[in-house]
Amino acid sequence: MSTQAGGALFKVGYFFYSKTRLGYYYHKRNIEKAKSLFTDGHSVTKPHEYNGLRIVPIALIEDNYSYLVIDQESKIAAAVDPSDATAVQAVIDSEGVELKAILTTHKHW
Repeated sequence: MSTQAGGALFKVGYFFYSKTRLGYYYHKRNIEKAKSLFTDGHSVTKPHEYNGLRIVPIALIEDNYSYLVIDQESKIAAAVDPSDATAVQAVIDSEGVELKAILTTHKHW
C-alpha cells in the first residue's frame, strides 16, 4: 500500500487521525510531548508588518506553526491553523487583540 498523499494507507491513517477520538488523543499527546521537549518553543520567530497588518508566527508542537494576522488599526485578528488553542490564546492576550476569525488550511483538532 502507498503512503503517499492519496494512497490507500495514507487515507486510512488520515481518517483515523482526523475523524476519531484516537486521532484526537494522538494530537493532544503530541502537543504535551512537544511542550515538555521545547519549553521555550521549537524555534525563534519574529512578527512582520505589512501595510497595517501584523503577522505573528506562533511555534507549535515540534515542527508546526500557527499565525495571528492582526489589523493594527482596529486590533482585530484572525488565527491561521490554531492547532494548540492554549498557545494561540496566550499570543492573542499578549497582543491585546480581539479574535474575529479562524482560518484552517488543513485538518487540525
